[in-house]
Amino acid sequence: MVQCRNESPWPQKSRLGHQPGHFFRLQSPASHHGLTDRPWPVRQSLSPIRPRIIQVMQNYAYLTVLVIALFGLGSLDWKYKLAWFWKPRLTAMILAWSVMFFLIWDVVLIMAEIVSTNQSWVSGLYIVSPDLPIEEFLFLSLLGYQTLLLWRWQCTRS
Repeated sequence: MVQCRNESPWPQKSRLGHQPGHFFRLQSPASHHGLTDRPWPVRQSLSPIRPRIIQVMQNYAYLTVLVIALFGLGSLDWKYKLAWFWKPRLTAMILAWSVMFFLIWDVVLIMAEIVSTNQSWVSGLYIVSPDLPIEEFLFLSLLGYQTLLLWRWQCTRS
């Protein structure tokens, strides 16, 4: 089947009136680099309520994963007495300085407009600006805590 350049094999609107790509935005690597103007097929929503529920779940999914990961690291720390349960003051000081360093780094990069946040994937709780959500603080805490636990675990093994 030969198609003209203006015709698209995908419908422009679903039966519910949603635009293709309204909720799931997929972009082919080729169209990202300007090699083609034809988008990948997108999923159509089945009900008008479902996109809102999925959007709310999507907004809090990353926050939930970060909190679960921090609790997981805390339980490993409790079991093996590596950081918080070994020297809590030293651990708090190390984590505070490392998180503060990376938060300052993030703020500088945000002010220089080098980095930004995809607003559809964060919870909407912000620290300084909409480009610095609470998830960034939790991610930096997770990163520092994980590094500290790995370092202490390696020290106790040798």
